[in-house]
Amino acid sequence: MRMPTKWLCSCASAALITALCLIIPGCSTDKDDHDNRAEEGVVVIAVDAPPESLDPRIGTSLASYRIHQLIYSPLADQDAGGKIIPELASGWEQRDLEVDNQRFWQWIIQLRNDIRFHNGRPLTASDVVYTFRSLLSPELISRKKAAFEAVTDVNASSKYIVVFTLKKPLPWFPANLAAVGIVPEGLPTDGSAAPVGTGPFRFERREGSQQLEFIANNEYFRGATKIRKLVVRVVPDETTRTLELMHGSVDLVIGDLAPSSIPFLQEWRGLHIITAPKVEYDYLGINHKHPVLSNRLVRKAIAHSIDRETIIREYIGGLARPAVSPLLPELWQGAVSFKEHGYDPELARELLDKAGYEDPPGPGTRFSVELKCSSQRSSRDMAIIIRQQLAEVGIKVDVRSLEFQTFYADIVAGNFALYQLRWIGIVNPDFFGSAFHSTSVPGQAPVGSGSGSRRGSFNRGRYSNPEVDALIEEAETEFDPKKRWEILARLQNILSDDLPYIDLWYRKNFAVMRSDLQGLVLTLNASFKALHKVHYRK
Repeated sequence: MRMPTKWLCSCASAALITALCLIIPGCSTDKDDHDNRAEEGVVVIAVDAPPESLDPRIGTSLASYRIHQLIYSPLADQDAGGKIIPELASGWEQRDLEVDNQRFWQWIIQLRNDIRFHNGRPLTASDVVYTFRSLLSPELISRKKAAFEAVTDVNASSKYIVVFTLKKPLPWFPANLAAVGIVPEGLPTDGSAAPVGTGPFRFERREGSQQLEFIANNEYFRGATKIRKLVVRVVPDETTRTLELMHGSVDLVIGDLAPSSIPFLQEWRGLHIITAPKVEYDYLGINHKHPVLSNRLVRKAIAHSIDRETIIREYIGGLARPAVSPLLPELWQGAVSFKEHGYDPELARELLDKAGYEDPPGPGTRFSVELKCSSQRSSRDMAIIIRQQLAEVGIKVDVRSLEFQTFYADIVAGNFALYQLRWIGIVNPDFFGSAFHSTSVPGQAPVGSGSGSRRGSFNRGRYSNPEVDALIEEAETEFDPKKRWEILARLQNILSDDLPYIDLWYRKNFAVMRSDLQGLVLTLNASFKALHKVHYRK
């Protein structure tokens, strides 16, 4: 008998509700502590995980990305609509050149001349050159290198002009620059020195893996920070984060709460909630070498077996919408029509029959497949719901949840059939090359040179399609925006039919905060940089 998704979702938050019911009646809040923090201009924000590295050349986890945004500024950033705009740069231009019958492409980056690091040093081109040369050094291990594989040299042509020389044309190269915060020349990569950047907050101290403290950078070039001090507390447990927020020991949480808790928190006195669109895409990854999942009809059947609307409504609290592509449609110029893979279990059964996996008579399954996810409660719960929905069309799913590092290592190694994960902050079209080009398999050595060389290492499903490869390579060399978007539209249409991923949903950004906090504007990429405008109501 099928258990309603709503029932499963209620069970998922049962621990939280039980804890609240037990603790709230006789407990006093930390209102006095909160009031004292407000008087002193101190904000405490809770996050679910510590950063893997405070160095913007190394850390690539979401937790690291958020902390980097507080300390550092990149050369480029995104505006409210996802467009790439200058940040530490004041502008850029692209030009071609030929040396000894060999063609190169250059991006000339003009820097602002009014930026200072937290230690008072002015930012110059030598700092930018050092940042990227140290990132690209063979001695440094970083997943961020993949975005700059085409860079052959970085030089300063003057005090405020940096020249990137590339071995292949990359029309969206400035978007890659947004991923790397600039450090002062000489800052080591071994973590032996305190982090120094140009961002809205100065690093003050770190207490193990549980807490980081930052002081306002009053010289921040985007305007003085509104609060005096920011404390980032690592609180891995969702129930604990919620309770601390309710009772005033935490002032703000951005996104790191179970969506099922939001309706409850909306009724809690002293809190308010804001929401906004976000570039966050959930998907099911597929091993395309798997004997069953390599069949496109099976992939389509799985896509039609998932009731996204019900999951979004009853489990994610409405804080999402069904996805049609890894990239948000509103980020693209012009309309792109996608293949529809809405909930249709009857069609799913027909596709499985056609694929040769007929429904056996009586109790039984067409085939079994393993779905891996992280051990985080929300991930496990979502996997269980998907397991239930696939069972209705005759697919048995064995859910295996693992501690994140183990889980991620398995994904990179290709040790999976299905996995559940999400992409965050994708606005750059070079994502397609990194995720779906046949040369972008993790651990695979680069092949060739020029536009045929490796684009990244995120093709974890070992997907290969010559037509997709050709369109990716064509888009990489087309600088005319209209033609490039036409190529990418054709590419997306093929991918939406071939299903290298099973699209799930785009999550919305949300924040829960104390009612006397103001000024937070949520961005598409959920940037923590926005915290520099947060302040207490006077």
